Amino acid sequence: MVQKILLVITVIVLIIISSCSNNSVEPELQPGRRDYVWTADTIKAYYVYFNSLWGKTVNDVWMVSAVGSVFENIYRYDGTKWYRETRTPIGNTVSLWGTENNLWISTKDGRIWNYKNDAFFSSQQFLYEGKEIDFFSIAGKNDNEVYAGGGPRNFMYRKPTVLYKYDGNNWLMSKIIKNGGTITSVSSIM
Repeated sequence: MVQKILLVITVIVLIIISSCSNNSVEPELQPGRRDYVWTADTIKAYYVYFNSLWGKTVNDVWMVSAVGSVFENIYRYDGTKWYRETRTPIGNTVSLWGTENNLWISTKDGRIWNYKNDAFFSSQQFLYEGKEIDFFSIAGKNDNEVYAGGGPRNFMYRKPTVLYKYDGNNWLMSKIIKNGGTITSVSSIM
């Protein structure tokens, strides 16, 4: 009886082993030189700390800060130098994320800004039970699937978690978790 059980287990293990194969579709990283050159830039923006960075290309990089005047918290790199983005004063910027066609900036005053076709457009102000939502993070997969997360401002205890989703046309409440705290980071796998 024991021999039959061992024989059955052995046959099952052999079938499993022989049916497994490595179907990896990613090319193997080839050996070679990795000559990366790092340089340091100095941005004269006193009392400003930058908390989010996103780039479409090496010649189009954006950075935001929640601290500073409305004309000191969005910077853009053009491949040569950093400059302040001053076309539209946007305060309380916290996070940014973009695609080939769009850039979204989330703020601590309940707004999500969209930069498209060389202009900024603001969404409506998002509220939860009459309080502005602090959007601490924004990320997505494409122009039709973007997420912004945070929580209502000035909730004393048991702050709810709020997650909004952009579907290509509208921002809609995607999830509320009562007593969930605050979402401080949203990311997406592309």
